[in-house]
Amino acid sequence: MDIKKTIIDRLKKTAYFRVSDIRAITGVTRQAVNKHVKDLVVSGEIVKIGKTKNVKYAIRGKAGAIGIQSRAKYIIKGLREDEVFSELELKYNLKSILRKNVSDIFGFSFTEILNNAIDHSQSSDVAVCIGADNYSLSFSIIDCGVGIFNNIIRKFKLKDEFQAIQELIKGKTTTAKSEHSGAGLFYVSKIADELVIQSDNTELRFDNRKKDMMIQNIRHRKGTAVEFNISRNSRKDLKSIFDFYSGEKYEYEWVKTSILVKLFAAGKEYIPSRSEAKRLLYNLQKYKKIILDFKDIRGIGQGFADEIFRVFKNRYPDIVIETINTNRAVTAMIGFVKKTVDNKKK
Repeated sequence: MDIKKTIIDRLKKTAYFRVSDIRAITGVTRQAVNKHVKDLVVSGEIVKIGKTKNVKYAIRGKAGAIGIQSRAKYIIKGLREDEVFSELELKYNLKSILRKNVSDIFGFSFTEILNNAIDHSQSSDVAVCIGADNYSLSFSIIDCGVGIFNNIIRKFKLKDEFQAIQELIKGKTTTAKSEHSGAGLFYVSKIADELVIQSDNTELRFDNRKKDMMIQNIRHRKGTAVEFNISRNSRKDLKSIFDFYSGEKYEYEWVKTSILVKLFAAGKEYIPSRSEAKRLLYNLQKYKKIILDFKDIRGIGQGFADEIFRVFKNRYPDIVIETINTNRAVTAMIGFVKKTVDNKKK
């Protein structure tokens, strides 16, 4: 197999790759992939973006090397996220090199994530990295504070990082209610092409190109590192995201959330129990509409379905529950529970 050709072919189809991506395609060792990658970097065919664990590679564009690659450290005390972004925007002339929709998304996402580090991390300083090439735009914000998952665990008295992530993805989860609604990170996780959050021993990855989320163990990281990526040719816009989760109908109040059910399945494809449904539903009464995404779930138990579509629905009859990506087995069980409820009403 021609590893170098595989790498170049991959980059013709996507903005960038990590060594793990090529290993997954080829099945060869990390050392072998690294050798071929190094050769391509030396020859100038591809370029390296980032450092250490966050390293990725992109094909050298027709216009030359990466347009932007910057890293700076800031003292958090007295730091203002809007001033940092304005400084970077002016320095790299972002408004002129980016489409307006991408510039708006980048500015919103950058300031929301940096503000979270300033207000929640309890770190003395924060590292800020931004990068851009002909295909993609990215930033990383890294602090050495208490860690986002540990902060949520302590605030809500949760058992572990996994439960912290479960609460985080629901939205409206914040450790400082007087200052934050929890909306910022939620919206950023929906508008990014990819958003990666690393803290302690856990990585949470939102991959909106695949409409998926992943959790995996990592080597211990003190504090929190957040990496945001979006295509420079993205057609997304902030208004469409805001409208989807709020909209004029609700006077732009944040009333809707979407939940990937498999993150409450503890690695299983079948969710049988009522207790798992209760964990999923915890704190969702604050919304007017809940979208449950059953992607990768092969089946659910009657107890799980009953808790959502009878018990919770009876308790909060005005909340709309919508399901997507249900297979025949899941659809059948939900239909059975709803039919049972309807028969009892007659």
